Amino acid sequence: TDAKDVVYVRIDRTRKLPVTVLLRALGFGSDQEITELLGDNEYLSNTLEKDNTDSTEKALLEIYERLRPGEPPTVENAKSLLVSRFFDPKRYDLANVGRYKINKKLHIKNRLFNQRLAETLVDPETGEILAAEGTILDRRTLDRILPYLEKNIGFKTAKPMGGVVEGDVELQSIKIYAPESEGERVINVIGNANIT
Repeated sequence: TDAKDVVYVRIDRTRKLPVTVLLRALGFGSDQEITELLGDNEYLSNTLEKDNTDSTEKALLEIYERLRPGEPPTVENAKSLLVSRFFDPKRYDLANVGRYKINKKLHIKNRLFNQRLAETLVDPETGEILAAEGTILDRRTLDRILPYLEKNIGFKTAKPMGGVVEGDVELQSIKIYAPESEGERVINVIGNANIT
């Protein structure tokens, strides 16, 4: 992020670009799809304002121009470049150490610690209340609900259209309260399924 609360990403140490450009290139082409995926918040709104692309094709071309300046950009070349950079196991392999580090950093348990729930967590199979709204998530509570978090609580499926990613994407989203100077607001904590 920067001073204006815009979230950026760098691909291969190139100039930074708004993270929404990468999401559009992966198949989440519209502002509405990105907002549904990540939830509406100030960071996302600022990032969408900064983003000068409005479709998957434009995002693919933008990324291609950053990674291969001087070459004539086409959508097919841009797709194959992104696939080779991120989805080809010969070129992009995290190995065991890389997978461990990503799972440790992105694991939802670490980011929920000492947060207050903004929604009640319910087991969808039994209807049992796992944690009530307003519960402070300490280690004991997180250890108790972790098996449910890893199974299916809070998971939603997103379907990217026309981008590089084929098939459904599963994200875990838990709503918590975030303190602000003028009170509190509800934010989504996005987690990942363990990368294997």
